[in-house]
Amino acid sequence: MGVLKRSLKNLLGKETVIVMNDGRAFKGILTVFDKDAMILKNVLEAKAETPVWKESTASTRLLSRQEVKGTVIGDTDVVKLDEVLLRIEMVSRIWAWKPKKPLGY
Repeated sequence: MGVLKRSLKNLLGKETVIVMNDGRAFKGILTVFDKDAMILKNVLEAKAETPVWKESTASTRLLSRQEVKGTVIGDTDVVKLDEVLLRIEMVSRIWAWKPKKPLGY
């Protein structure tokens, strides 16, 4: 078993951050992978250099009668997605999402 396969197996069902070669970062639950691709569910996508992993909900009125509800993620370039399929050859970095402050900081 290769290093990548072993590491991804340990991350199955856990929140994981994946940074791609194009500078996009994805945080979601790793559900499945093979040698070519991986699938994340409940995903937030952001720029890798300035990720903001939180969301807020807002309502907007259209035509003064119809209310449309959606997800607004601050003022950054963040997208909320149900599911994402990522090609492994395009991945730059992978790690488990652990939002606690590391020891010594």
